[in-house]
Amino acid sequence: MEKKQKRKDSDLIRTKGSRKEGIAIQHRIGLSKRLSIAVLGFVAITLIFMGVSILVLSLINDVSFTVMGSSIHGSLWGVVIAFLGIRYFMSVLKLKQRVYQSASTFSIENFKGKVTA
Repeated sequence: MEKKQKRKDSDLIRTKGSRKEGIAIQHRIGLSKRLSIAVLGFVAITLIFMGVSILVLSLINDVSFTVMGSSIHGSLWGVVIAFLGIRYFMSVLKLKQRVYQSASTFSIENFKGKVTA
């Protein structure tokens, strides 16, 4: 007979499926992947906040940067950094969806180029 492992409800990953699917997904993903995705998300959110803070501070203090001989207002840099942070955050969300799919497995075939004849 198989032994059933007891798990807390807080250990489950919120999925659209049943409780057993949530336990199976969490067991399969592992702590290192979940922690890596959390760190990537934190970095993306930090970039967004940095971009917004540079934008606001540059507008308040009228800060400009010299880039290749041209004077560029700091608010433009803030907008660019915030935009890139948002794009990065969206990419992390897509990565999270792909990692949490039930069909995602490692394969060396994913790294080989497609051969066209």
